[in-house]
Amino acid sequence: MTDNRVRVLTTGRPQEPQLVVLAQAGTQMSAGRLAAMLRELADSLAAPLTLVPPVAPIVLDEEAHRVYVDGTEISLTYQEFRLLAYLHRHAGRAISRDELHSEVWRQPPELITRTVDVHIRRLRVKLGPQARMIETIRQVGYRFTVRK
Repeated sequence: MTDNRVRVLTTGRPQEPQLVVLAQAGTQMSAGRLAAMLRELADSLAAPLTLVPPVAPIVLDEEAHRVYVDGTEISLTYQEFRLLAYLHRHAGRAISRDELHSEVWRQPPELITRTVDVHIRRLRVKLGPQARMIETIRQVGYRFTVRK
């Protein structure tokens, strides 16, 4: 089962993984062929495979260091990727600028800079319509919200 135009990855938290199938733009594959590939994949896994349709329009492949927005890969800088990955891992939680500064940039939060805000702005531009998933929480920081 090697088809370099189709990539299967899991997303979500370890306790609730979701399987996402990404097909490269222009790939024409019948539903039957895709189902056959997924059955073959399921047979090769030790654990049973439950197929769940993707609910988040932003998919991170942290191992390959890739981000897909609405099924299309986007290019992010190293820091933009780290920032988005941190927000994604802590979805639903308000995260302070200080926490982002210390966890993503690994610098003491006492340093007062606009680095976080500038990177958030650039990230939102690249995310396009899905930028709304990164909410600004006044006087606090930011929250990544998964909308279904």
